[in-house]
Amino acid sequence: LGSALVGVALGVAVAFGLITFMMWVWSDFEMQAVFSINPAGLVVAYGLGVVVTFITVTGAAWRAANLNIVSAVRDLPNTAALRGSNSSIKALGLSMAGVLWYIAWIGLVGIWVLFAIPVFFLGLATYGAGFAGGALVVGFYVYGAHAASGRFREIPGWWRRGLYVAWWVVFSALALVTWSLFRTREWANRHRNAGGWAAWMLVGGVTLTYLGGWQLGALPPYRGGITLTVLAVAMLAVYFGLRTRLSFTIASLGLLWYWMLPLPFSLFTDIDARFEPLDRLLGLLGLPQPLPFSENFEMFFVSGIAMVTAATIFAVFNADLLLWPVDRLGGLMRGIAPAVRTAVAYPLASRVRTGMTLAMFGLVIFSLTFMSFLTHNFTQFILHEEAGAGFDAVVTGNEANRIDDLRAALIESGYEADSTVSGAGTLLQAEARMGIAAAGVEPVEFRLRGVDDEYLQLAELPLDSRAAGFENDEDLFRAMREERTIAVANRNVLDELAGGEGAAVVASIAEAFESGGWEPAPIVLAHPVTGEETEVLLAGILSDGPFELMGWDMRGLFVHDSAFEVVAGHGTYDSFFITVADGADASDVAAGIESALLEQGVTARSLADIAEEVVSQVRGIWMLFEAFMGLGLVVGIAALGVIAFRTVVERRQEIGMLRAIGYQRRLIAASFFFEWSFIALTGIVIGMVLGAALSHTLLTGPDFPLEELSVPWFRLLLVAGAAYGASALMTIIPTRAATRVPVADALRYE
Repeated sequence: LGSALVGVALGVAVAFGLITFMMWVWSDFEMQAVFSINPAGLVVAYGLGVVVTFITVTGAAWRAANLNIVSAVRDLPNTAALRGSNSSIKALGLSMAGVLWYIAWIGLVGIWVLFAIPVFFLGLATYGAGFAGGALVVGFYVYGAHAASGRFREIPGWWRRGLYVAWWVVFSALALVTWSLFRTREWANRHRNAGGWAAWMLVGGVTLTYLGGWQLGALPPYRGGITLTVLAVAMLAVYFGLRTRLSFTIASLGLLWYWMLPLPFSLFTDIDARFEPLDRLLGLLGLPQPLPFSENFEMFFVSGIAMVTAATIFAVFNADLLLWPVDRLGGLMRGIAPAVRTAVAYPLASRVRTGMTLAMFGLVIFSLTFMSFLTHNFTQFILHEEAGAGFDAVVTGNEANRIDDLRAALIESGYEADSTVSGAGTLLQAEARMGIAAAGVEPVEFRLRGVDDEYLQLAELPLDSRAAGFENDEDLFRAMREERTIAVANRNVLDELAGGEGAAVVASIAEAFESGGWEPAPIVLAHPVTGEETEVLLAGILSDGPFELMGWDMRGLFVHDSAFEVVAGHGTYDSFFITVADGADASDVAAGIESALLEQGVTARSLADIAEEVVSQVRGIWMLFEAFMGLGLVVGIAALGVIAFRTVVERRQEIGMLRAIGYQRRLIAASFFFEWSFIALTGIVIGMVLGAALSHTLLTGPDFPLEELSVPWFRLLLVAGAAYGASALMTIIPTRAATRVPVADALRYE
């Protein structure tokens, strides 16, 4: 634990140094000036590392302290940890009570942790006096707890007994709980087993599922609860006699299928990306269904842990099936067949170690794979030829010096607009009030955008949904130009209008994404000052595209400029989206326009240049994340090297026996190399397959407007090659050490 404290401190220091270095490399000096240290974050990181390490050390110590003496001396294999000697319901209930004893101890420790937090800050504020007072309180409690573990008459001295009575008075409820736990400790140890833990795990999973689905409408606890429930059912099935391999194989495959939904169906047909089997089953049975779910980036972490855990469980319990091709391949190559068979045997004999190593590799590779997909597809999405919605450059006017006609202003300034600018659409913006045209619906403040005929003719704005009566997007935009009372909007307009009687209209529009076809919704627009009104028909919902990601806020209601002028006049500022003539460079045209209209305070930029700038910034940020995840991969590879060194020491006698029965040094080396290669390659495959599956589900879902996923083959091959190559290098030294073990010394090794 002391080594862990030092290690975490060094890790925080190294992380701080890397952050500083990367900020210097990828950021400008202005960003460096505001870069600061977050002490709370460092304390949390340090504390989290210590807590995780402490839990790991405690688990290992508990396992060592509870070894069966006979099994340990005779080096017998461990009995099935989940198999109960008495598998009755009554025994399970008693085991749950025994587990509850440990849960109470955990709660007691939690109380003291909460006590330690204010004492810590009090100690800082009182120059150490608070620490001394807290130490006295803790010492007094420890004395009383020690006394409570015995009997009252066994306490020597009247003053000690007086302290014990004072302990009861001071701590009251805590004293009663502590005394009760000491009195029931032997009973709890006698009845506690894995079945009780599985039962409480089942209770926790069901509770999380209910809270997440029917109370909070949050997807992480809902799906996490279902995962815990499935694993708990598998554990209980083993407890009541089902074969361990069969139970956990079914559970792991079921969880993988659940977390990978809507795959594989989404590869062949359109399906809801939030397809929930339990939700659909409850709907078929006529039972209450979960609330609409809200999710955020935390689903990435929950999904990664759950998917990698399920895949690791399947790999550990079915490693012989995974290694069958390797075994057959070894059989074809007679010279190394014995090495392949021994390499297959050891991972199967050490399932816990194999599983932990696979999970470690899988999680890191999973994260790197997902980040690679995200960075690559985000870049392709922004740089796509349709990213500019049909335009090549944007010209932004000055509020204090408005421009009514861009072409006229350019010609007046002497710029050759006719030979360089092939189209120029105008977009105006203002704040207005709008609401559903129904009685009792209060209008809301919202952003209104007015577009002219040329903008509507040039723009290539994709629609997610159209009202009935429009065969395609072109028909709708043609109607906007001709009728001038048709409007389109982003999805967030629906959120603003989803109140009062407007909720029914919004619901009918939302149904269009599944059923198709809805009646245009009448929208009343009003001037925020004069109150002058006009009515338009909402007939289309715009798709969220990269145009918005490039820094252009395109939220709002889009109407023809004639309707715009009624409620907003000329708006607050002008934006002109232009297309350049064939053969002209958009960057040069934008620079020329900005130079020609410099006195009017106009700015002009190529949309391609904006996209490249956004991509470079995003790429730098994601590279920072990938670098930190790469540190995790380095740690995992180093851990594999440590395991390899310890394995050589632990199996020294086994190596001697293999040499004694005829194994050559090259077979020993090949056996160890194949064994560690299997662990590394399986972890890499698990991480990459699951990372690609999650990337497909998220990036082609409704929250990310990608129709087709692009695979970053080079990055994936680079990650896989680097991971396997580094892990192979880390195992070369212990492999060579294994081949140099003298036979006689190994056989005498204790």
